[in-house]
Amino acid sequence: MDCDACPYPGNCPGCREVDGKPFWTAYANIPVCKIFDCCANERARTNCGKCPEVPCHRYFANPDPYMSEEDAKKTLEKKMKNLRSV
Repeated sequence: MDCDACPYPGNCPGCREVDGKPFWTAYANIPVCKIFDCCANERARTNCGKCPEVPCHRYFANPDPYMSEEDAKKTLEKKMKNLRSV
């Protein structure tokens, strides 16, 4: 992701820095972010911007429960634009 476009500047150490285990994985009861696991561990990519499957089912399978469907769609569009530009 493009960290400069992050709405939480200064609060995130980055996916690689935390080995794909951001704080929310504990709440989701998963050992590692599934998007990170696919990208970094399974496909050995630096990010998923060049993956022909992006956005894949992993992006849609775990929506933010605090976000409306409309906001989630806008956020995903922004993420995809940022990822594809990397």
